[in-house]
Amino acid sequence: MTMGKSPQSNAIWYPAVDLFKFIAALLVVVIHAHPFGYDAFTSGQGPATSTTYYVTSLCRIAVPFFFAISSFLFFKLGTYTIAQFVKRLLLLYVTWFVIELPVVWLSRLVSCDGIAEMVWVLIQWVLWRNTFYASWFISALIFGMLFTHYASRRIAILIAIMCAVIACLGSLYHGLLPDGLAKEFIHWFNPANSFVMAIPFCVMGRLVAESSFTIQRWVLPIGALASLALGTCEVVYLAPMRMNGDCFIALFPTTFLLLVVTTTVRFNASKSILTWCRKASILIYLLHCYLQVITKHLPCNDMVKFVALLIITLLSAAIILKLSKRYKLLKLMY
Repeated sequence: MTMGKSPQSNAIWYPAVDLFKFIAALLVVVIHAHPFGYDAFTSGQGPATSTTYYVTSLCRIAVPFFFAISSFLFFKLGTYTIAQFVKRLLLLYVTWFVIELPVVWLSRLVSCDGIAEMVWVLIQWVLWRNTFYASWFISALIFGMLFTHYASRRIAILIAIMCAVIACLGSLYHGLLPDGLAKEFIHWFNPANSFVMAIPFCVMGRLVAESSFTIQRWVLPIGALASLALGTCEVVYLAPMRMNGDCFIALFPTTFLLLVVTTTVRFNASKSILTWCRKASILIYLLHCYLQVITKHLPCNDMVKFVALLIITLLSAAIILKLSKRYKLLKLMY
């Protein structure tokens, strides 16, 4: 999911990046598992609480961070060519598509009316939606990185700003759009779950990687508090009119600060443990929605279901990582 050079004795290593990738993957599980009940702002199932929306909105930093750090590592380390980068992501995509093909077929494709509709649906899913759980992230990262790599710096910044605006209008700020074709199209396209969301953060990662600026330490806590305050205001006042909570303005400064902190902070840590965390983050991200099919039917409250899902997902990831040392084919899963 995030591509960079593996920790080696003679390689650049960012321990905080590996650690936060693992944390970010857990935040994604929080978003999807509703540990505090369902969202009060949408007529979900089960007990509705405002807490869920506020908590999951703060957890939204996870996916932008994955986009930004993938881009940063690509441009900073130069470990891969763009062709190698895309090939690795395509292998990851195809592997999980094959694994989840029965679910994809039974839950979606079987209802298509003929081959033509099936092809059209697949094109949509591959380009900007999900074929399997969380697949939109992989395809969005591919398109986002291809654009970021080949675009000039000026064009990249301009398009990134435009995409950021569109993503916000297709998410938390959707209610501000006047009724009409534009609003209907954005609702159908769902830009916050597509390459439109990826481009601003991929460009951000490139700009940070290619820059040599430093930030005073006192700026970081002030920036973090300001971003948190902005995000809280957005969530509280705009939640009732939103289309979804995937993108809002505060995500951009927050992601930038996280990117700077995780790529500049150094601390003593076990490379083997953090390498495990980095690899596990990919598996956690891709496994948890699939395993949630099991835990959501447990006769218990949402918090217990969340803990159960977390345990099952972590155990599954650990088993796959362990077996992959012997069965190399399993490495295609991460």
